[in-house]
Amino acid sequence: MKVHADSLGWDWRMFAAIVWKESCFHIEARSRRGAFGLMQMMPETAANFGLDNPLDPEQNIMAGAHYLKALQNRFIHYGDNMTERYKYILAAYNAGEGRIQDCIRYALYHNVDISYWQNIVNIIPKMNEPKPEELELLRFGAFKGRETITYVEEVINAYNNFCRICPE
Repeated sequence: MKVHADSLGWDWRMFAAIVWKESCFHIEARSRRGAFGLMQMMPETAANFGLDNPLDPEQNIMAGAHYLKALQNRFIHYGDNMTERYKYILAAYNAGEGRIQDCIRYALYHNVDISYWQNIVNIIPKMNEPKPEELELLRFGAFKGRETITYVEEVINAYNNFCRICPE
């Protein structure tokens, strides 16, 4: 896991926090939506990132790392610092890149500072029932976002716990 975190330039404990949140380190984990393995990737996404055998822990983690790298490259300019960038990347990992791009477009339309994920969190409830003139901003439609907001919070909390348990 540390090798893959290093390839991202990440603290390995953040990578571990994602695996913990996704699967509690159970390679056979499956979600009700069809995601599988340690990284809980959807089949199409997993295939796009080279995962042939979802029950192979190394393959599963490597595919997840490649996906996180792609998201990191996509969201590198968002967030005021790496902690804030993590939040954007985590949100995209959970909700999909397109949904988070919708959030950013919506926030910018409303002159919200996108340097901080919390500002996005504050505007997401308005995305659940957008005004007719705002619909073109939301290419993926209305967005409740509660699951994604909670996901980001829980991964960050797990990371903070791992930092306390395993200080470097």
